[in-house]
Amino acid sequence: TNDTNVYTGALSVNLFLPRIQRWQVATAVGILGTVFAVLGIFENFTTWLILSGNLFAPMAGVYVADYWLNQSRYSHIDDVPAFRWQQLFAWLGGLGAGLLTTSPDNMGFGLLTLTTVPMVDAMLVAAFIQIVLQYVKKSSALSNGPR
Repeated sequence: TNDTNVYTGALSVNLFLPRIQRWQVATAVGILGTVFAVLGIFENFTTWLILSGNLFAPMAGVYVADYWLNQSRYSHIDDVPAFRWQQLFAWLGGLGAGLLTTSPDNMGFGLLTLTTVPMVDAMLVAAFIQIVLQYVKKSSALSNGPR
């Protein structure tokens, strides 16, 4: 399987470094993978999966909640701003919830439990924060409207 890993890794890296020949990228990827294997990276693989789940699960919650609340906006995707602070805060809140509910042996704090699955906690909290911030934004826009 490692020959397949080196091949696909070299293809992926070569997309970002198109000027370097593929065989050179494959050599570098193979050496780097071997060094990581010797250093015992696989011993922390489960921890890495849990950490990456805590990073990416809140994004899913933000996307789902934003789409659910703003479906009409998504019919004209050009109208959606490239960056929105509201979604960043919702993601950070979800990330924080994920870390608070993840056990300390998996790079978390283990201070509370919501659903017993930290990634689900992160996604739900991020979606909840997104919904709350959306309603706050709409209500403040209505109260600051023309008088």
